[in-house]
Amino acid sequence: MGAYANLTAYFKEIASNLLAIGHTDSKPRFFRKEIDEFFNSINLVSEGPVLLLQSSDYSIDNNDQDNPLKRMNISFIVCKHVPVSDDFSGRDAAYDQAAELVDEIIRKIWYDSIERSNSAFADISLESWNVQPIENFADYWYGQYAALTFICDHDMIPDATKWKSGYVIINPDYVGND
Repeated sequence: MGAYANLTAYFKEIASNLLAIGHTDSKPRFFRKEIDEFFNSINLVSEGPVLLLQSSDYSIDNNDQDNPLKRMNISFIVCKHVPVSDDFSGRDAAYDQAAELVDEIIRKIWYDSIERSNSAFADISLESWNVQPIENFADYWYGQYAALTFICDHDMIPDATKWKSGYVIINPDYVGND
């Protein structure tokens, strides 16, 4: 699997195993960034919180020429439907539950980045995160948006097996990312 497929599988696993979300095929509670997937299942998700994987991107920071860092940004939303527009207590409860679930998801990601070598987050460090309330007043969805930044070393040596023979010649004395 590629990096985005691994990330999607990881978040789907979280949504399936986190009791408050409880994603299943018959009661979908996990959705990728394709908003159509969410709206096509909107009638099935109205009772509980959902996890939406929003985006994933990265940049390379090369301030130290010998040790560039890959900085990955991942965002997700945990939200819940509150069916009555003026149910302010329901909104507050949705915000609070979403904040609690986001915190638990971040703890799991942080733990997996240290302890699980088979995780989508193995060998990377959670550098920072930002969580803020999010709402859709038109459809009565309330929750929390989380943006996480991870860092890891980024190998800048080309993989010679991915090029025509002889095009990439790696100097055997090159030390690279030490």
